Amino acid sequence: MYKILFIDEQKDDIEQFKDYVDAASTPGSVEVVAEYPLESLDEMIEKSLRSTRML
Repeated sequence: MYKILFIDEQKDDIEQFKDYVDAASTPGSVEVVAEYPLESLDEMIEKSLRSTRML
């Protein structure tokens, strides 16, 4: 399974991206982790790693 981290300020853009991935991929092969931007890139990476249990 692949995980894609998608960061965007707009909820509609996040939902459209998730819909696209669902339509374009084999079920269960891709998981989209969607986040809103934080203050710094390091902060966003750390949060994403913690939330996906990679850290």
